[in-house]
Amino acid sequence: MTTGTRSERKHEQQRQDILLAARELFLREGSDRFTMRKLAKEVGCVPGTLYLYFKDKNDLIAILVEESFERLMNDLERPRTDISPLVRLKEMMHAYIEFGLANPNHYHFAFMLRRTTGLEKARPRPHRSYALLLDTVRACVERQLVRQVDPNVAAQGVWAGIHGVTSLMITIPHFPWENKETLIEHVVNTLIEGMHPSTDGRL
Repeated sequence: MTTGTRSERKHEQQRQDILLAARELFLREGSDRFTMRKLAKEVGCVPGTLYLYFKDKNDLIAILVEESFERLMNDLERPRTDISPLVRLKEMMHAYIEFGLANPNHYHFAFMLRRTTGLEKARPRPHRSYALLLDTVRACVERQLVRQVDPNVAAQGVWAGIHGVTSLMITIPHFPWENKETLIEHVVNTLIEGMHPSTDGRL
Protein backbone atom coordinates (compact mmCIF):
# COMPACT_ATOMS: atom_id res chain seq x y z
CA MET A 1 0.00 0.00 0.00
CA THR A 2 2.84 2.36 0.78
CA THR A 3 4.47 1.63 -2.60
CA GLY A 4 1.16 2.20 -4.40
CA THR A 5 0.62 5.51 -2.62
CA ARG A 6 4.15 6.62 -3.42
CA SER A 7 3.61 5.65 -7.06
CA GLU A 8 0.36 7.58 -7.22
CA ARG A 9 2.01 10.66 -5.74
CA LYS A 10 4.81 10.43 -8.29
CA HIS A 11 2.28 10.05 -11.11
CA GLU A 12 0.28 13.07 -9.95
CA GLN A 13 3.43 15.15 -9.46
CA GLN A 14 4.55 14.42 -13.02
CA ARG A 15 1.10 15.32 -14.30
CA GLN A 16 1.23 18.65 -12.47
CA ASP A 17 4.76 19.30 -13.78
CA ILE A 18 3.51 18.69 -17.32
CA LEU A 19 0.55 21.03 -16.84
CA LEU A 20 2.78 23.78 -15.46
CA ALA A 21 5.23 23.43 -18.35
CA ALA A 22 2.38 23.29 -20.86
CA ARG A 23 0.80 26.49 -19.54
CA GLU A 24 4.08 28.40 -19.76
CA LEU A 25 5.00 26.96 -23.18
CA PHE A 26 1.56 27.65 -24.63
CA LEU A 27 1.62 31.28 -23.55
CA ARG A 28 5.18 31.68 -24.82
CA GLU A 29 4.72 29.94 -28.18
CA GLY A 30 1.08 30.67 -28.96
CA SER A 31 -1.60 28.18 -29.97
CA ASP A 32 -0.35 27.67 -33.53
CA ARG A 33 3.22 26.82 -32.52
CA PHE A 34 2.43 24.78 -29.46
CA THR A 35 2.89 21.03 -30.05
CA MET A 36 3.05 17.96 -27.85
CA ARG A 37 6.53 17.26 -29.19
CA LYS A 38 7.75 20.69 -28.03
CA LEU A 39 6.11 20.10 -24.68
CA ALA A 40 7.86 16.75 -24.28
CA LYS A 41 11.18 18.44 -24.96
CA GLU A 42 10.33 21.15 -22.42
CA VAL A 43 9.48 18.57 -19.77
CA GLY A 44 12.40 16.29 -20.66
CA CYS A 45 10.50 13.17 -21.65
CA VAL A 46 9.55 11.30 -24.80
CA PRO A 47 6.30 12.42 -26.50
CA GLY A 48 4.66 9.10 -25.70
CA THR A 49 4.84 9.86 -21.98
CA LEU A 50 2.43 12.78 -22.41
CA TYR A 51 -0.24 10.47 -23.79
CA LEU A 52 -0.22 8.51 -20.56
CA TYR A 53 -1.83 11.58 -18.99
CA PHE A 54 -3.70 13.32 -21.83
CA LYS A 55 -5.55 12.04 -24.89
CA ASP A 56 -4.26 14.76 -27.19
CA LYS A 57 -3.40 18.46 -27.40
CA ASN A 58 -7.05 19.55 -27.13
CA ASP A 59 -7.56 17.40 -24.04
CA LEU A 60 -4.49 18.94 -22.42
CA ILE A 61 -5.59 22.50 -23.18
CA ALA A 62 -9.14 21.80 -22.00
CA ILE A 63 -7.74 20.59 -18.67
CA LEU A 64 -5.66 23.77 -18.35
CA VAL A 65 -8.77 25.85 -19.04
CA GLU A 66 -10.81 23.91 -16.51
CA GLU A 67 -8.08 24.24 -13.88
CA SER A 68 -8.07 28.01 -14.36
CA PHE A 69 -11.85 28.21 -14.06
CA GLU A 70 -11.81 26.17 -10.87
CA ARG A 71 -9.26 28.51 -9.31
CA LEU A 72 -11.47 31.45 -10.25
CA MET A 73 -14.52 29.66 -8.83
CA ASN A 74 -12.80 29.27 -5.48
CA ASP A 75 -12.31 33.03 -5.32
CA LEU A 76 -15.87 33.83 -6.45
CA GLU A 77 -17.33 31.64 -3.72
CA ARG A 78 -15.46 33.50 -0.96
CA PRO A 79 -17.93 36.39 -0.56
CA ARG A 80 -20.37 35.75 2.29
CA THR A 81 -23.85 34.44 1.57
CA ASP A 82 -25.51 36.12 4.56
CA ILE A 83 -25.42 39.58 2.99
CA SER A 84 -27.48 41.54 0.50
CA PRO A 85 -27.14 40.04 -3.00
CA LEU A 86 -26.15 43.49 -4.25
CA VAL A 87 -23.26 43.65 -1.78
CA ARG A 88 -22.36 40.08 -2.68
CA LEU A 89 -22.38 40.99 -6.39
CA LYS A 90 -19.99 43.85 -5.74
CA GLU A 91 -17.66 41.60 -3.73
CA MET A 92 -17.74 39.00 -6.51
CA MET A 93 -16.80 41.65 -9.08
CA HIS A 94 -13.81 42.66 -7.00
CA ALA A 95 -12.86 38.99 -6.48
CA TYR A 96 -12.98 38.39 -10.24
CA ILE A 97 -10.72 41.33 -11.06
CA GLU A 98 -8.31 40.54 -8.23
CA PHE A 99 -8.07 36.92 -9.41
CA GLY A 100 -7.18 38.00 -12.94
CA LEU A 101 -4.52 40.48 -11.89
CA ALA A 102 -2.97 38.06 -9.39
CA ASN A 103 -3.10 35.09 -11.81
CA PRO A 104 -2.68 36.46 -15.35
CA ASN A 105 -1.69 33.08 -16.82
CA HIS A 106 -4.76 31.38 -15.41
CA TYR A 107 -6.94 34.30 -16.51
CA HIS A 108 -5.57 33.98 -20.03
CA PHE A 109 -6.62 30.32 -20.22
CA ALA A 110 -10.04 31.03 -18.75
CA PHE A 111 -11.04 34.09 -20.78
CA MET A 112 -8.45 35.12 -23.36
CA LEU A 113 -7.73 31.85 -25.17
CA ARG A 114 -8.72 31.63 -28.82
CA ARG A 115 -11.50 29.07 -29.01
CA THR A 116 -10.76 26.39 -31.58
CA THR A 117 -13.34 23.85 -32.70
CA GLY A 118 -11.45 21.07 -30.94
CA LEU A 119 -11.32 22.99 -27.68
CA GLU A 120 -15.01 23.87 -27.77
CA LYS A 121 -15.85 20.19 -28.16
CA ALA A 122 -13.52 19.29 -25.29
CA ARG A 123 -15.48 21.18 -22.64
CA PRO A 124 -19.07 22.48 -22.44
CA ARG A 125 -20.02 26.12 -22.04
CA PRO A 126 -20.74 28.14 -19.99
CA HIS A 127 -18.82 27.36 -16.83
CA ARG A 128 -20.68 27.23 -13.50
CA SER A 129 -18.92 30.45 -12.48
CA TYR A 130 -21.28 32.23 -14.88
CA ALA A 131 -24.24 30.49 -13.24
CA LEU A 132 -23.06 31.86 -9.89
CA LEU A 133 -22.90 35.39 -11.32
CA LEU A 134 -26.30 34.99 -12.99
CA ASP A 135 -27.95 33.69 -9.80
CA THR A 136 -26.60 36.65 -7.84
CA VAL A 137 -27.82 39.16 -10.42
CA ARG A 138 -31.20 37.42 -10.58
CA ALA A 139 -31.55 37.73 -6.80
CA CYS A 140 -30.83 41.46 -7.11
CA VAL A 141 -33.56 41.81 -9.75
CA GLU A 142 -36.09 39.75 -7.79
CA ARG A 143 -35.56 41.83 -4.64
CA GLN A 144 -35.78 45.01 -6.70
CA LEU A 145 -32.31 46.09 -5.64
CA VAL A 146 -31.60 46.88 -9.29
CA ARG A 147 -33.90 48.01 -12.07
CA GLN A 148 -36.05 45.39 -13.76
CA VAL A 149 -33.92 43.97 -16.52
CA ASP A 150 -33.31 40.56 -18.06
CA PRO A 151 -30.88 38.93 -15.56
CA ASN A 152 -28.86 37.43 -18.42
CA VAL A 153 -28.41 40.84 -20.01
CA ALA A 154 -27.39 42.37 -16.68
CA ALA A 155 -25.01 39.50 -15.81
CA GLN A 156 -23.35 39.63 -19.21
CA GLY A 157 -23.04 43.40 -18.95
CA VAL A 158 -21.33 43.07 -15.58
CA TRP A 159 -19.01 40.38 -16.93
CA ALA A 160 -18.12 42.46 -19.99
CA GLY A 161 -17.26 45.42 -17.78
CA ILE A 162 -15.05 43.62 -15.29
CA HIS A 163 -13.40 41.57 -18.03
CA GLY A 164 -12.59 44.78 -19.85
CA VAL A 165 -10.63 46.37 -17.02
CA THR A 166 -8.98 43.06 -16.07
CA SER A 167 -7.82 42.14 -19.55
CA LEU A 168 -6.57 45.66 -20.29
CA MET A 169 -4.49 45.79 -17.14
CA ILE A 170 -3.03 42.38 -17.96
CA THR A 171 -2.24 43.00 -21.63
CA ILE A 172 -1.13 46.65 -21.35
CA PRO A 173 0.68 46.73 -17.99
CA HIS A 174 2.87 49.71 -18.94
CA PHE A 175 -0.05 52.02 -19.72
CA PRO A 176 -0.05 54.94 -17.26
CA TRP A 177 -3.01 53.62 -15.31
CA GLU A 178 -4.31 55.68 -12.43
CA ASN A 179 -4.17 54.09 -8.98
CA LYS A 180 -5.38 50.55 -9.71
CA GLU A 181 -7.53 50.22 -6.59
CA THR A 182 -9.22 53.56 -7.33
CA LEU A 183 -9.81 52.67 -10.97
CA ILE A 184 -11.19 49.23 -10.16
CA GLU A 185 -13.53 50.68 -7.53
CA HIS A 186 -14.70 53.27 -10.08
CA VAL A 187 -15.45 50.58 -12.69
CA VAL A 188 -17.31 48.38 -10.19
CA ASN A 189 -19.34 51.29 -8.81
CA THR A 190 -20.19 52.52 -12.31
CA LEU A 191 -21.52 49.09 -13.28
CA ILE A 192 -23.53 48.80 -10.06
CA GLU A 193 -24.93 52.33 -10.37
CA GLY A 194 -25.91 51.63 -13.97
CA MET A 195 -28.33 48.98 -12.68
CA HIS A 196 -29.82 51.18 -9.96
CA PRO A 197 -33.66 51.20 -9.92
CA SER A 198 -33.72 54.94 -10.61
CA THR A 199 -31.66 54.45 -13.77
CA ASP A 200 -33.63 53.58 -16.89
CA GLY A 201 -30.52 52.83 -18.95
CA ARG A 202 -30.90 55.85 -21.22
CA LEU A 203 -28.76 58.98 -21.44
